[in-house]
Amino acid sequence: YTLAPNRGDTTDPYQLRHETTFRNLSDQTAVLPRVALSIGTAAPTSERDPGDQLTSGYSTGKDQAFNARARLQQSSGFLGMGASEQKAFIANAGPLTWATIGNQFFTTILTPDDPAAGLVTRRVKLLPMLPDEDHNAYGLTATAQFDVKPLAGHGETKLATNFYVGPKEYSRLANSAVFKTDQDKVMQYGFFKFFSALLVTLMTWMHGIVPNWGVAIILSTLSLKVVFLPLTIKATRSMKRMAKLQPLMTAIREKYKDNPAKQQSAMMDLYKEHKVNPMGGCIPMLIPFPFFIGFFSMLRSTAELRYAPFLWAGDLASTDTVGHVLGISINVLPLLFTLLTFFQMRLTPTPNADPTQAKMMQFMPLMFLFIYYSMPAALSLYSTANAIFTIAQQLIINRLKEPEDTLPATAGPGGKPIKNVTPKNK
Repeated sequence: YTLAPNRGDTTDPYQLRHETTFRNLSDQTAVLPRVALSIGTAAPTSERDPGDQLTSGYSTGKDQAFNARARLQQSSGFLGMGASEQKAFIANAGPLTWATIGNQFFTTILTPDDPAAGLVTRRVKLLPMLPDEDHNAYGLTATAQFDVKPLAGHGETKLATNFYVGPKEYSRLANSAVFKTDQDKVMQYGFFKFFSALLVTLMTWMHGIVPNWGVAIILSTLSLKVVFLPLTIKATRSMKRMAKLQPLMTAIREKYKDNPAKQQSAMMDLYKEHKVNPMGGCIPMLIPFPFFIGFFSMLRSTAELRYAPFLWAGDLASTDTVGHVLGISINVLPLLFTLLTFFQMRLTPTPNADPTQAKMMQFMPLMFLFIYYSMPAALSLYSTANAIFTIAQQLIINRLKEPEDTLPATAGPGGKPIKNVTPKNK
């Protein structure tokens, strides 16, 4: 066999060309057993890596699937549901156009000239000093299987594959001139792939202008805010108009509290008369959501952010811990984002007068703090920058002159006054 840099159709330094030649030295036809070719072994990137990105995977040409390390280990499940026994291996049948194994930031991709017959994934202990029950002691190894055609007497055949052994860089793996069978799917962006690909492409382009990944994240965030500014202005105005209608909405609820159908009809007439879309205020909250999920998915396997510094954060792919107090790490960006979220909520008009929901909204920043605190600093940086730009944007929007209502503030549907039976404050 030979293993050498692939100079056939690419000069990618991470590409290798593997060829194994089988020769039949006899006069009789030879039937070869199934051939196994190791793809490699994947280990956690650090002691803090939980290993949830340790996966093997494959493509059938149309679909892709991945085997996480957790599928091989014993699990008690959640309250007994989803419990599983430890497996010796996982076998995936072919034909497979490519197979892969990797961890959070690095991957090996084997792309054979002829489809593979299957993929076998095993869990392997890499750290013998740790006890067998510690899942952090284990990595993954994968083997591609091939069926070689029978060889005629003195005949020969070749098993040829392309190997990619390197970082998970979307800009590299998405190059269709080199990776022609959707090998970029090893990034595992999932349902929000469009947003993840857009964000990493935009961020990479920004990094070409400013050679700092933290600044690139901030500029990418600002670009998105500018693009969605017209829609945000329209939605915020809708929320403010809804807030002005609260007295009328309260009066309608009181008047028709025993007739839900009539109450709903009166509400719709009120919205129509004042040209208010009750769902219009939800748009500012819905817009960032797919980008947040897309950024989170992209961040999980973006090798470019590994060890990328920004201000006090030495590694954007890890937490921005600056010290410890009583054994508790102090992560600045999640704390800053939480404070900014509290301030942002005070600036944003809230059309919902339900006190129960209002109290729940007050606890949302604390939920964000809990979620973000152990997340990589890049995610907190993105959300913090987004919060700062949103606050600045909201301050500007709040100064914009609002169009006058066509009906007086005490008018109801059809221009008729509504008796407000809401009790007066004592």
